[in-house]
Amino acid sequence: MSLEKDLVHYKNLEKHSFHFPGHKGKWEVLYKNLAALDTTETFGTDNLAQAEGILKESMEKIAKIYGAHKSFFGLGGSTMGIYAGLYALSQRGQRVGVQRNAHRSVFQACELLDLEVCLLDVDRSPQGLAKSLSLDSLERAQDLDILVVTSPSYYGYLAPMKEIMALARERGIRVLVDEAHGGHFPFFKPEASALAHGADMVVHSVHKMLPGLTSTALVHAGPNLDQKKLQRGLNLFTTTSPSYPMMVSIEKSVTWMDLYGRQRLQDLLGPLEDFGKKLEDQGINLVQAPDKDPFKLLVEVPGYGGLELYESLFYDHGLGMEMHDQRFVLAVVTAFDDPEDLDLLAEALTSFEKRQPRGKTWPQDPPLREERLTINRRKEGARTLHYKETLGLESLDFITPYPPGIPLIFPGERIREDQLRQIEAYLDQGIQLEGLDQDHRMDVIE
Repeated sequence: MSLEKDLVHYKNLEKHSFHFPGHKGKWEVLYKNLAALDTTETFGTDNLAQAEGILKESMEKIAKIYGAHKSFFGLGGSTMGIYAGLYALSQRGQRVGVQRNAHRSVFQACELLDLEVCLLDVDRSPQGLAKSLSLDSLERAQDLDILVVTSPSYYGYLAPMKEIMALARERGIRVLVDEAHGGHFPFFKPEASALAHGADMVVHSVHKMLPGLTSTALVHAGPNLDQKKLQRGLNLFTTTSPSYPMMVSIEKSVTWMDLYGRQRLQDLLGPLEDFGKKLEDQGINLVQAPDKDPFKLLVEVPGYGGLELYESLFYDHGLGMEMHDQRFVLAVVTAFDDPEDLDLLAEALTSFEKRQPRGKTWPQDPPLREERLTINRRKEGARTLHYKETLGLESLDFITPYPPGIPLIFPGERIREDQLRQIEAYLDQGIQLEGLDQDHRMDVIE
């Protein structure tokens, strides 16, 4: 078999995608002749590292649509945008406030840039799910230079950006917002976007809730940011051979959303409400809240674990989910979905045989210690041990359930018993843990 054949086989099993990328495989709408545009920096094609022609014009058009001071192409996903953003905002040794459910790329950027991490806690939903940054935790944090906010979270929970920005301005804290999962907000609910609240930088994935090719992103900069330093950061973390098809994909995605996406998203709100009622009538839990993105469908079927639902929906119904955890499956709806797609998902979910709830308490994330970390994975003397043998030792790597990519254990952290119990629970549910090898071993230091 080849990679191409393997991917074709997988796609043939899938009737419909409820996962990223946001174009849902309907790429002909935007990208029919995209391969023909694969070129390089030559006469008339401009230079992304110092855009002065057609690329500059394209990024200016996108900034106008988003209402941003300046917008830049990101060709390494939101990860690259976060690296470049923290580079532009920081100086070596400064203190960065980061919420515990931030994506691992934030912590990796702090490691690369030699920044001190101040871990901040998050609020919890009634179901025990990690939501977004806790204002109480932010108020307790002292001497922060920079704050990185994740909004929305992978599950779709929004941060209280108005209140966060007010507190940050009062304290002179610069703010970068990882809005990777919120690129659709300016076309649906502008006040939910950090762009509406004056963040110094906002990073959007274009391939998540928008229809861009995978790894496309946008970096939006506010007027008070050092634009030259940001450009240096972008050049530092971007390939010197940028993909023109990817840049065209970004422009076409944003333009399509500007022309059609607003109405498409509005037209899906009624079918989404009907979807929720169908599940409720059958005793199925769809997590909904005023501070949650309605296009992220987090579903729990009583008596079933997340892995069982995830696998059955794919193999028995041909429906690919974005992710699962111990209890829930997550389905992602974008402007490229139709009401009929929601009918397919509702039919599949309501077809599961009724079971009694398991009556067990699902393990929660270990309690966060609001501590400060300097991440350094270049230490000598590492040993590789089975995770059950690592209590009290120092982890050399991130131990990260993926998705969603939120670290459970940080480099330099002494491993605790509650974290080991959480690792065991993740493995029991078939959740991949980056940082553990196939034999469930990890690198530690005495």
